[in-house]
Amino acid sequence: DGTLRRLRHGWLARPDADALVVTAVATGGCVACADALRLHGAWVPASLGRGHVRRSRRGRTPRRAGCRAPGLEPPIDHAVDDVEVAFRCVLRCGTREDIVVIADSLLHLRLATRDELERWVAEGPARAIEAMRWIDAAESGLETMVRVRLRRRRLRVRSQVWIEDMRVDLVVRDFLVIECDGGEHH
Repeated sequence: DGTLRRLRHGWLARPDADALVVTAVATGGCVACADALRLHGAWVPASLGRGHVRRSRRGRTPRRAGCRAPGLEPPIDHAVDDVEVAFRCVLRCGTREDIVVIADSLLHLRLATRDELERWVAEGPARAIEAMRWIDAAESGLETMVRVRLRRRRLRVRSQVWIEDMRVDLVVRDFLVIECDGGEHH
């Protein structure tokens, strides 16, 4: 009927508002981490799951119940964390591969630069800092996952390689071409 619902002091929701956003705001928090990055359009591995919320100290649930970014915790001013804060939260929740997949996506979508990503991981765990050397050009998370897993096996892999007038996703050593097309491509 178009009636706004009060979630907490100063926060209202339309009837068609995203359920996770409504729940996060109603409990004194915001959508964070992997879910915030999904809402910004980034490719996020399904292994990170759903329900990532960052809560303020004043929230109705314990602070430890939500995601946190390394370093200084920014205030909750919006219903969904910005790209920087969300990515910094992933540094705690995600694996090294998750971090690389998301970083590649942010670069590809121009939601972040390599310099920004390196600045954002500076206060993160060692695996996040290590992940920065694995970042490369990729057009999809699937492509990044294949590249990372092959390189982990010490195979030489190049991304986004031009062969005559065609660009391919991956070239392993100098003789195997791999195209990574997931379900959304078909």
